[in-house]
Amino acid sequence: MSIHLKKIASWILAVHLFIPASVSYAEEHAEPILELGTTPIVTNAVFRDVGNHWAANAIYNMTQYGIINGYDDSTFKPGNSMTREEFAALLARSFSLEWNTGNRVSSYTDIQPDRWSVPYIEAVRGIYPGPALGEDTEYKPTTPVTREEFAAALVRILGYTGPERTDPAALDSTFRDAGQIAEEYRDAVAAAVELKLVQGQANRMFAPKASITRAEVASIMYRAVLLSEESTGQIPQINLPTQIKTDVFEVNGTVGEGAEVILNGQKLQVENGAFQAQLRVFNEGAYEIVIAIRSPSANVHFIRRKLVYERAVPQISLYSPVETATKNKINLAGKVSYEETNTLPDLYVNDEKVNVLRGGDFNKDVSLEEGVNKFRYKVVASDGRIAELTKEILFTPPAPVLNLNSIPASTKSKTITVSGTVKDVNDENAIVYVDGQMVEPDVLGVFSKQLNLQEGKNTIVITAQNIYAKVSTVVKTIEVTEGK
Repeated sequence: MSIHLKKIASWILAVHLFIPASVSYAEEHAEPILELGTTPIVTNAVFRDVGNHWAANAIYNMTQYGIINGYDDSTFKPGNSMTREEFAALLARSFSLEWNTGNRVSSYTDIQPDRWSVPYIEAVRGIYPGPALGEDTEYKPTTPVTREEFAAALVRILGYTGPERTDPAALDSTFRDAGQIAEEYRDAVAAAVELKLVQGQANRMFAPKASITRAEVASIMYRAVLLSEESTGQIPQINLPTQIKTDVFEVNGTVGEGAEVILNGQKLQVENGAFQAQLRVFNEGAYEIVIAIRSPSANVHFIRRKLVYERAVPQISLYSPVETATKNKINLAGKVSYEETNTLPDLYVNDEKVNVLRGGDFNKDVSLEEGVNKFRYKVVASDGRIAELTKEILFTPPAPVLNLNSIPASTKSKTITVSGTVKDVNDENAIVYVDGQMVEPDVLGVFSKQLNLQEGKNTIVITAQNIYAKVSTVVKTIEVTEGK
């Protein structure tokens, strides 16, 4: 088996998720920290030429995982073929095979050493096009990849070859054109068919010499992923967080005896079936973590996990937050904190800085306007991290409370004194009107007004009004009778 197979990596990673060699990050860590790429995955790709294409599900899965990318014009071009040099680059990058971009040497007579694809073509020698193609021959880099070439290369790199896995004779009973499959590819193609990595076409045809399309590449790669996840045997124990707030995190687990563990292209050290590694991410976002576990029998089992890196942000909590109020003055109180530093963050309410006490507590008296009042809380940490919160309080001022002293229903007197109190939670100077005549209450809200009465029924209207034009009204009727 090719020595390159020992470098198998997660082949569902985009080139932008490729992992550099491990580096030392901090002296306090016993093990070096692996750098997990610089760019989060893209999860919202939409191609205008995919639509209801039969391979749409596979296309979107594989573009998300970085196997195949779309084009700048938002197309995928599912019916386009793939050239041999493009396929070599795809294999080398996806499986993290080693390539040398410095000392360029070409093993093929029709490829100059300075061609862009030379490092990748050399990296996959023995895997694609296969060991049957020796040195000093033509590579034909721009020739489209055939279905038999693709199937054979994928089976080789996944380690699914071997007499115990294949029955080449089954090809003849399965496909009418099995005789057209090159002898050098028959075992590998048989394994690919048996594992359901590849399927035939209409009328029981395999079409081994036909060019493979980008849609077919996505579909076959996706089936290979599912196959690896459905593999039987000892199930690895993997401990990996799904969400982190700091840029360094740990992954550990146990695997079967003699198994190799490769995380996003970086081989981890395994001792007695156990492994442990620390990794670092650079930018916030979602990352696709793929752990390839290769058994001594060359089986490869892939485990996919999504990791979300979202740094801690300053926190703010409000004490007894209200959504409605009847008083025009309230107290905003709460607490701010930030676990990343020992320094308390600054707090602004509607762009005005608020004093924060040593424990992070704060309080601020504010006045409300009638209607909806918006309060924008902005917490700014010393490292520039910001958290924002907006709260709305609906202020509905009530009318004054008007209390009258007793007024008789009838009287023989031609005068009467109307008295009482007025109270308003928002206006200490609420005005009282008695039959349209303004009366100013004293500081305690007490008022009194003497009225002249007419013989017969008298209607007295008493109103109180505050600064918000809210009015309370009391109507009293008094009958004046002749004295005897």
